[in-house]
Amino acid sequence: MEPGQKLWYNIMEKIMRMTALCIMAFSLVPYSVVKAQEQEQKPSDEKYKKGTLGYILNSVVEEQEQTPSYEKYDSSVRLNLNYGFNFSQIPENGFDGSNSFKFGIQLGIGVDVTVGRFHLMPSLQYISKGNKSTDDETWNSFGVGSVSTKRTWTLHQIEVPYRFGWSLMPQDADFHLVPYAGVYFAFGLGGKYKAERSNTGSSSVGDNSTDFFDLGVERVDIGYMVGMRFDMPKNKFYFEVGFEGSILNNYKYEADNTTYRNMSITFTGGFDIWSVFAKGNGK
Repeated sequence: MEPGQKLWYNIMEKIMRMTALCIMAFSLVPYSVVKAQEQEQKPSDEKYKKGTLGYILNSVVEEQEQTPSYEKYDSSVRLNLNYGFNFSQIPENGFDGSNSFKFGIQLGIGVDVTVGRFHLMPSLQYISKGNKSTDDETWNSFGVGSVSTKRTWTLHQIEVPYRFGWSLMPQDADFHLVPYAGVYFAFGLGGKYKAERSNTGSSSVGDNSTDFFDLGVERVDIGYMVGMRFDMPKNKFYFEVGFEGSILNNYKYEADNTTYRNMSITFTGGFDIWSVFAKGNGK
């Protein structure tokens, strides 16, 4: 492994570990609230052990209850299950053929930390991306006969998005519009490149299939994200439409200076896991 690749792998490993630890830590916050509901009959000084997360949150709540209403702000933490689909493409600079979008899916887990109208939304998810393209070229010097090549790229990644949003609605609204922006870090788990060739002449043309990364495609990807979340806080459900694009050149073919950069249009839904857990316990 080259030194540069080893450095990227180490960076991605640290980012994924840090994100996983943050999600685990934040997920304990709504769980503490659920446990607090089970102890409503106990005196306030017996509900939590001093120094625990529940004790700290309870202190914050009691302090806000003594604060004038015009100085209060609402805050919450939600542990969300995310699922959805996307249409992705890998635009090729210098490619003379035509590209089309490829269907993919995503599934993951994340947290939504809300303070007033501000949202911090880190997550960890699996996502599949890719591209479809078609190009035609003549196969002899006389221009007689042509070869049509259909290429399909399929890419499987672990993605770590960090997004920041701002609600356009008042805090007590039943429906929130939350535009967001952020960055993502991704690591390629695997992939496949397939070329299907057909001809109009007498040339013998077949199919070719190989591992995506054997072509020299980089496993590490970094990109930007923008979108809009349609949030229903009281129902603990949301839906969002987003766009993400790579800022790295994932693969560069020196012969014709062709470059590859991922881009995807995503459609994602999600719900608060702890709210379902609380309802399942009759809360």
